[in-house]
Amino acid sequence: MHSRSKTKCQYIHFKNRLKERFNINLTKDMHKRFVKQIQTGKADFIERKSNRLTIWAINYENQTLVFVYDKERKSIATVLPKDCYMIDEEDNKVLFKYDLNARFGIFQESVVYEAN
Repeated sequence: MHSRSKTKCQYIHFKNRLKERFNINLTKDMHKRFVKQIQTGKADFIERKSNRLTIWAINYENQTLVFVYDKERKSIATVLPKDCYMIDEEDNKVLFKYDLNARFGIFQESVVYEAN
């Protein structure tokens, strides 16, 4: 039986979610560029979810993509769907729906960042 590493499974999951949610076909080169932007601080840091996971925004082809980055595996775990956040470009803020607030359609301010 062939088992995949957690890193490989994350890559496959990320690739599938990027296609499903944004109709973007991920290449290995594109993945490397996204990871490098996060690792070098060129992506917009949004928040830390745990010791291992952080949330980042990257402007790609005139849209903001929000990623969950896994520091331990040095890979992107997933891309968040558009309906779990919104960009307030007037105030340059990312607003997230958290699990409890999502039921009520309430957005909670997460962080201020420079929208590209």
